Formats: sequence, structure tokens, C-alpha cells
Amino acid sequence: MGHQLVSYMSQIRHSIYYTGLHERIMNILLVNHTSFGSSYGATSSLKLHLQALNNYDCNYKFSLISTSKKTHIANLLRAYNIDEYFQVFLPWTYSHEYTHYKKLKAALSNSVGWISFFLFLINSLLKHKKYDIIHLNSSVLLYLPPLLKLTFGRTVKVVLHVREKVIRSIPGCNFALTFVDEIIYIDSSVRKPFVFFYPHSNQTNSHVVGNLVDPPPVKSIRRVEEYFESLKGRFLFCMAGMLSDHDKGTSFVVNAFINSGLWKKNAALVLIGKIGKTNFKKLTYNPQLSNSVIWIDEIENLSLSGAYSYVNAIVRGESSFNPGRSVYEALANNIYVLMPGSKEEVKKDQNLSRFAPLLCIYEPRDMQSLSTMMNEAFSKNTPSLSNNLTSTLYDQSNYARLITGIYR
Repeated sequence: MGHQLVSYMSQIRHSIYYTGLHERIMNILLVNHTSFGSSYGATSSLKLHLQALNNYDCNYKFSLISTSKKTHIANLLRAYNIDEYFQVFLPWTYSHEYTHYKKLKAALSNSVGWISFFLFLINSLLKHKKYDIIHLNSSVLLYLPPLLKLTFGRTVKVVLHVREKVIRSIPGCNFALTFVDEIIYIDSSVRKPFVFFYPHSNQTNSHVVGNLVDPPPVKSIRRVEEYFESLKGRFLFCMAGMLSDHDKGTSFVVNAFINSGLWKKNAALVLIGKIGKTNFKKLTYNPQLSNSVIWIDEIENLSLSGAYSYVNAIVRGESSFNPGRSVYEALANNIYVLMPGSKEEVKKDQNLSRFAPLLCIYEPRDMQSLSTMMNEAFSKNTPSLSNNLTSTLYDQSNYARLITGIYR
């Protein structure tokens, strides 16, 4: 009888432990600064973040803030297991980086953002909302932690995901970091300037967790096949994403391609993303380039579409070393990456340096340097990396394990 009682009490203790630490549902509020329907950058990363945690069978209940109308993203909310959704326009720190003309527009936008955010906070207070974790999906939301702590209590854990390279300090944001419990950096290149401009980040628990990318698809979608049908057999350089000229260096890359002389050979430069017909015509002023510089409009979920299977090299045109999503998507698909920076910067990046054979590094915004790298990539065979290495970029179980450790 005594043995049975001990055994029974042991089962109860185990049940309490298991329920208390593993089965308790954690309420997580994910705060996204743009539309959840977007196929770019931080939003793409957030979707993979959710996918990994859902597949890992974590006991989380997700709420989401974004700028999308709920009716426009209803299917996405179901697909990513979002229990509660709020359409909120948020103030961004980026307003400080705009030109004089855009500052007025940004000020108006941020005024709307603050009003929308305050209404959300008031509504949350009235409904006695409680969250265990508030995950800010971008460093442009650095204004918000003090108000979030004030509304939801000091016990809520605020996690800041730093996905962008900051270029200056924003007034008040170093103070705001005192209300952040955990910082996640996507790589060392975004961590270094963030720590420099915001010294308090050194006093906060921080982690470097690489962005997840999608695994290469077995088959490309029909629309993509049609795009690339006429380009088969040519060596294709590609720029993909938000093709803004100042930030991404689109015209710089086009001019470097022209300078390389490869447009006279069996090569082409493909631009995939937002650019507009007028801007494209300005970039390709030379009629001889009509079949060598090609613009393809946005392709939703570029990686899963199979577009990378037609491309030989991805080109990045930023003004400094800045590995982005398309870099890791390209590496996962075993194709060349031409990007600005130095070999020393690559060596210091433990995640990126593993893929050195596929990296072609050139001097930032140096046209001759990029043209030379284009010719080198064109003239040699692409090295084949092991699946064990490339699969680490889309290993959801390891990513989920790291994130759950931070959330705990």
C-alpha cells in the first residue's frame, strides 16, 4: 500500500511539473510593422518563424498586429495558426531618415501610427489583455517597449528582433531598450552597428539567430517557368526584392553589368521585384540592352516559386556589407552570391563564412570591382556544397529550439 502511495504521489508530481512547465499555454503577441500579406523581408521571416514554432508543436497561442485588413489575410491567419488579430498602424523610427519632403509625409504617417497604437493599448486595458511574450518583429518599432510594459505590466517579456542595419541613433531609443528583455540579431553585421549606436543593448540578453529560408522546391511553378523559358541556356545574374535605387543600388548593379561586357556574351541580368516601368526604362536607356537586362515583376515567395533554379548568381548592390534574405536563399539553392564587403567581414560572420566557396565579395559601390566579380562568376563552374551544409539554413527544428529557449 505504501509503495503504491509513493508511486501515485510521484505520478502527481510529474503531472504537475509537466503541466506547469511544458503544457501551460503561453500567450504571444507578435508585432509586425507592415502588411502580413507582404512577401518581403521581415514579414517573410516572421511567417517562417511562425511555421517553425507551429511545426515544433510548441504550446503557444499567437496574437498578431499588422497593417493588413483582416479580410485580406484571413487565409494567412488560419495557415499560420493566429488566434487573434489586430489591424494597427504603428509609428516607425525610420521617419528620421527621410528627406525634407518625405519628413512631412512621415510625420503625418507617424501621427496616425501613434493614434492607432494608443487606441490598441486603451482597448487592451479595457479588455484586461494579458500576454507572456511581446515579440517586436523589427528594430523600427524601438519606440514601443516602454508603453507596452506600462500597459501589460513589467512581467511581460519584450523580445526585439533586429533585422536591419541601423545607420544612426534615434533619440529616446537607447532609453527604450531598458524595457527590452531579449534581443535577437539575425547576424553579426546587424548586431555591430546596433550595439555601437545603442550602448544599452550590451546590458540586455542578446542572441544571434540566423533567419530561416525555405528549402528548394521540387518543382517550379508554371508562371516562373514561363518567365524563364526564353532565357534557358544563358548565365543569369539576378537582383531580387525591393529594388529601391538608393538603398539597394539597382542602377549601380545595372551599370556594373554593362561595364562587364557580359551583355554582349551569353549572359543576362534579371531584376525581380518592385521597380516600375518608368524607372526600368531609365535603367535600360541603351536599346542594345533590351534582351540582356530583363525586368520581371514581383514573384510571390520567390524561393518556393522555384525561380532560383534558373538563376546562376544573386547580386546585392548595397553600400556596405549587409547579408539579406536573398543571400541565404541563394546559398540554400547552391548558387553564387555577389555582395559588397570584405573577406575579413565574411570571416567574422560565423554563419556566412561556412559558404565561402559561393561568395564573390567586391568593394562596395565600386563598379569595376563588381564587374570583375561578374566576369569571374561567369567564367567558372559553380561549386557544389553538401546538402548537410545548405540544409542548416532551413532547419526549422533547430531554429524553433533556439527561439523557445529565448521565450522561456
